[in-house]
Amino acid sequence: MASAFSEILNDPTRPPESIIKMLPEAMSEQDTTLTLSAVKVDGKRSFAIINGKLVRLGEKLDNYTLVAVNGKQAVLVNKERNKLKLTLDVVDYKNATIKPVKK
Repeated sequence: MASAFSEILNDPTRPPESIIKMLPEAMSEQDTTLTLSAVKVDGKRSFAIINGKLVRLGEKLDNYTLVAVNGKQAVLVNKERNKLKLTLDVVDYKNATIKPVKK
């Protein structure tokens, strides 16, 4: 009975080791989508919320550095000096047309 408890059980849903070894490489090659959800413009203390993370000016996220923040946009640059502009999807509630719901 003791040998049954000391036995290592294999997870039937676990991929083979050959696949597991390739996963980190495959994940790094994927194009990561960055989503801007909020910005705070406050001089040197400005920041953006990107993919749920607070990123301050000068800080890095993935391979990009946050270099500018304005009212609706965050600008990131990578080592190759490729610029990435993320824009907020802002809804203008003051000028939105609201349709009544029919019962």
